[in-house]
Amino acid sequence: YPPFAALLFSPFAHLPLRLNMLVFMWLSLGSLFGLVAVSLRVTCPALERRAVVWWALALVGPAVLLAPERETLFFGQINLILIVAVVADMTLDLRVPKGVLVGLAAAVKLTPIILVPYLLLTRRTRAACYALGAFAAAAAVAAIASPHASWTYWSHDAWFPGRAGGVPFISNQGALGVLERLLRHSLTTVPSFAVVATASAIGLAVAALAHRRSSVLLGFIVIEATECLASPISWDHHFVFVVLLIAWLALAQDRPVHGAWWAVAVAVIFWSAPIWWVPRVRYAGQGWLIPAADAFFLVMVAVVVGAAVRVVGRRGHAPRAVALSGTV
Repeated sequence: YPPFAALLFSPFAHLPLRLNMLVFMWLSLGSLFGLVAVSLRVTCPALERRAVVWWALALVGPAVLLAPERETLFFGQINLILIVAVVADMTLDLRVPKGVLVGLAAAVKLTPIILVPYLLLTRRTRAACYALGAFAAAAAVAAIASPHASWTYWSHDAWFPGRAGGVPFISNQGALGVLERLLRHSLTTVPSFAVVATASAIGLAVAALAHRRSSVLLGFIVIEATECLASPISWDHHFVFVVLLIAWLALAQDRPVHGAWWAVAVAVIFWSAPIWWVPRVRYAGQGWLIPAADAFFLVMVAVVVGAAVRVVGRRGHAPRAVALSGTV
């Protein structure tokens, strides 16, 4: 996490642990409700606001049982708070300038920064500038508060993902983690950078095409899948955007054929979390265990590949009714 995250949450260090646990639990549950509500709003804009609220309340229970959501709550992580801010920023018309919430989320947890080149590729230059501006302003505030910590992070710590834990650990469902498990050894800096850069480039290209030729929503889902694939560390609780993916598969106008069944399949995978079925050794999930050990990774690959098959070769732009984002 960048130093701004430490600065933002430092006041909680002065509160009792149980109070912190309670506050973050309710903040996360409220954010999950917001994520479900936004997902319903943008995938099914015909729903009235009252119906969105009631359906969101009804679906929070099943949603909280998805592995990324329940582990975020269990670990006291900030993933749900960040994802609802990013999803709302990218899919709704808010009073806050588009891109600001993305920039602040990236200042707290670095991975959303991939949305900046995505915004540029989809010709939303102003939103990209707002995102970069918010990110830079937050980093500057943290640098003023703690120059040494900021220098240490940006000059050293940010470039060594192993600080966050063992890259090949089964919970890391990013491309780098999967590759190290398959190869049974750690990669050096240059190959690691090549894996991250390649995954990012492919995902950005597919997401930009999906934005133009299918819908704003599909483009965003692809770039979120790319974020999970390209990040050197993508723990299983980082995949909280799967709520939006399931909603898109089940409800969106540009959903694939048999989308409802695909939504059920994705939900079952993330409810059951087969990555934890394999023995927890250093290089887990070899041979016939690969589909279970890398299940979340394979779902993200399927999202990117499926979107690529859908949009590559298609001419023109997305239909207007599909391309417009929802409003609040």
